[in-house]
Amino acid sequence: MSENNSFSYKYSASEQDEIEKIVKKYRPADDRSSKINQIRKLDKSVNTFATMASILFGLVGMLILGFGMSCILVWENTLFGLGIICGIVGIAMMALNPTVNGIILEKRRAKIAPQIMLICNFIYIFLTFFYTNGNTIIIKLICKYYCGVR
Repeated sequence: MSENNSFSYKYSASEQDEIEKIVKKYRPADDRSSKINQIRKLDKSVNTFATMASILFGLVGMLILGFGMSCILVWENTLFGLGIICGIVGIAMMALNPTVNGIILEKRRAKIAPQIMLICNFIYIFLTFFYTNGNTIIIKLICKYYCGVR
Protein backbone atom coordinates (compact mmCIF):
# COMPACT_ATOMS: atom_id res chain seq x y z
CA MET A 1 0.00 0.00 0.00
CA SER A 2 1.48 3.29 -1.02
CA GLU A 3 0.40 6.51 0.60
CA ASN A 4 0.68 9.76 -1.23
CA ASN A 5 1.84 12.27 1.40
CA SER A 6 2.40 15.17 -0.90
CA PHE A 7 1.31 18.73 -0.42
CA SER A 8 0.78 21.13 -3.27
CA TYR A 9 0.17 24.85 -3.03
CA LYS A 10 -0.41 27.27 -5.84
CA TYR A 11 0.47 30.93 -5.14
CA SER A 12 -0.86 33.77 -7.21
CA ALA A 13 0.21 37.34 -6.48
CA SER A 14 -2.84 38.78 -8.21
CA GLU A 15 -5.17 36.66 -6.08
CA GLN A 16 -3.31 37.74 -2.95
CA ASP A 17 -3.71 41.41 -3.95
CA GLU A 18 -7.40 40.89 -4.60
CA ILE A 19 -7.87 39.22 -1.22
CA GLU A 20 -6.00 42.05 0.50
CA LYS A 21 -8.24 44.66 -1.17
CA ILE A 22 -11.37 42.83 -0.01
CA VAL A 23 -10.05 42.43 3.52
CA LYS A 24 -9.11 46.13 3.63
CA LYS A 25 -12.74 47.07 2.91
CA TYR A 26 -14.03 45.13 5.90
CA ARG A 27 -11.19 45.76 8.35
CA PRO A 28 -12.09 48.44 10.86
CA ALA A 29 -9.97 51.55 10.44
CA ASP A 30 -7.61 52.22 13.29
CA ASP A 31 -8.36 55.34 15.27
CA ARG A 32 -5.15 57.12 14.30
CA SER A 33 -5.73 56.96 10.55
CA SER A 34 -9.31 58.19 10.91
CA LYS A 35 -8.04 61.14 12.95
CA ILE A 36 -5.41 61.93 10.34
CA ASN A 37 -8.13 61.86 7.66
CA GLN A 38 -10.21 64.16 9.84
CA ILE A 39 -7.31 66.64 9.97
CA ARG A 40 -6.92 66.46 6.20
CA LYS A 41 -10.65 67.13 5.70
CA LEU A 42 -10.56 70.14 8.02
CA ASP A 43 -7.53 71.58 6.23
CA LYS A 44 -9.10 70.97 2.83
CA SER A 45 -12.35 72.65 3.91
CA VAL A 46 -10.42 75.78 4.95
CA ASN A 47 -8.58 75.96 1.63
CA THR A 48 -11.69 75.19 -0.42
CA PHE A 49 -13.78 77.86 1.31
CA ALA A 50 -11.07 80.50 0.83
CA THR A 51 -10.62 79.58 -2.82
CA MET A 52 -14.35 79.69 -3.56
CA ALA A 53 -14.77 83.04 -1.78
CA SER A 54 -11.80 84.43 -3.69
CA ILE A 55 -13.18 83.22 -7.01
CA LEU A 56 -16.57 84.76 -6.22
CA PHE A 57 -14.96 88.07 -5.23
CA GLY A 58 -12.95 88.11 -8.46
CA LEU A 59 -16.01 87.32 -10.57
CA VAL A 60 -17.99 90.15 -9.00
CA GLY A 61 -15.08 92.50 -9.69
CA MET A 62 -14.91 91.29 -13.28
CA LEU A 63 -18.67 91.84 -13.75
CA ILE A 64 -18.42 95.36 -12.32
CA LEU A 65 -15.52 96.09 -14.67
CA GLY A 66 -17.56 94.74 -17.58
CA PHE A 67 -20.54 96.89 -16.61
CA GLY A 68 -18.26 99.94 -16.49
CA MET A 69 -16.85 99.15 -19.92
CA SER A 70 -20.39 98.77 -21.29
CA CYS A 71 -21.38 102.13 -19.83
CA ILE A 72 -18.40 103.80 -21.48
CA LEU A 73 -18.76 102.12 -24.87
CA VAL A 74 -22.54 101.95 -25.31
CA TRP A 75 -23.84 104.97 -23.42
CA GLU A 76 -20.82 107.21 -23.78
CA ASN A 77 -22.87 110.43 -23.66
CA THR A 78 -24.92 109.69 -20.57
CA LEU A 79 -23.10 107.14 -18.36
CA PHE A 80 -19.45 107.83 -19.13
CA GLY A 81 -18.63 108.95 -15.57
CA LEU A 82 -20.40 105.98 -14.00
CA GLY A 83 -18.52 103.69 -16.38
CA ILE A 84 -15.16 105.11 -15.28
CA ILE A 85 -16.04 104.69 -11.59
CA CYS A 86 -17.32 101.11 -12.11
CA GLY A 87 -14.22 100.22 -14.13
CA ILE A 88 -11.89 101.48 -11.39
CA VAL A 89 -13.86 99.62 -8.69
CA GLY A 90 -13.80 96.39 -10.76
CA ILE A 91 -10.06 96.64 -11.39
CA ALA A 92 -9.44 97.34 -7.69
CA MET A 93 -11.50 94.31 -6.67
CA MET A 94 -9.58 92.03 -9.00
CA ALA A 95 -6.26 93.48 -7.83
CA LEU A 96 -7.20 92.90 -4.18
CA ASN A 97 -8.32 89.32 -4.82
CA PRO A 98 -5.09 87.61 -3.57
CA THR A 99 -5.15 89.76 -0.44
CA VAL A 100 -8.78 88.85 0.22
CA ASN A 101 -7.88 85.17 -0.23
CA GLY A 102 -5.05 85.49 2.31
CA ILE A 103 -7.27 87.24 4.86
CA ILE A 104 -9.99 84.61 4.54
CA LEU A 105 -7.39 81.81 4.88
CA GLU A 106 -5.96 83.39 8.04
CA LYS A 107 -9.36 83.79 9.67
CA ARG A 108 -10.53 80.28 8.77
CA ARG A 109 -7.25 78.74 9.94
CA ALA A 110 -7.50 80.59 13.24
CA LYS A 111 -11.06 79.30 13.61
CA ILE A 112 -10.13 75.66 12.85
CA ALA A 113 -6.74 75.63 14.66
CA PRO A 114 -8.08 74.50 18.09
CA GLN A 115 -9.84 71.50 16.55
CA ILE A 116 -6.76 70.48 14.56
CA MET A 117 -4.46 70.86 17.57
CA LEU A 118 -6.84 68.80 19.71
CA ILE A 119 -6.81 65.99 17.16
CA CYS A 120 -3.02 66.23 16.83
CA ASN A 121 -2.62 65.97 20.59
CA PHE A 122 -4.87 62.92 20.53
CA ILE A 123 -2.68 61.33 17.86
CA TYR A 124 0.44 62.16 19.85
CA ILE A 125 -1.01 60.55 22.98
CA PHE A 126 -2.21 57.57 20.93
CA LEU A 127 1.26 57.00 19.49
CA THR A 128 2.96 57.47 22.84
CA PHE A 129 0.54 55.09 24.53
CA PHE A 130 1.07 52.34 21.98
CA TYR A 131 4.82 52.80 21.97
CA THR A 132 6.25 49.29 22.28
CA ASN A 133 9.16 48.70 19.89
CA GLY A 134 11.50 51.46 20.96
CA ASN A 135 10.91 53.29 17.70
CA THR A 136 10.92 56.74 19.28
CA ILE A 137 12.45 58.28 16.17
CA ILE A 138 9.55 57.11 14.00
CA ILE A 139 6.99 58.32 16.55
CA LYS A 140 8.68 61.71 16.79
CA LEU A 141 8.81 62.03 13.01
CA ILE A 142 5.13 61.15 12.65
CA CYS A 143 4.12 63.57 15.38
CA LYS A 144 6.37 66.29 14.00
CA TYR A 145 4.93 65.82 10.51
CA TYR A 146 1.26 65.68 11.46
CA CYS A 147 1.06 67.67 14.67
CA GLY A 148 4.04 69.97 14.87
CA VAL A 149 4.99 68.29 18.18
CA ARG A 150 8.69 68.58 18.94
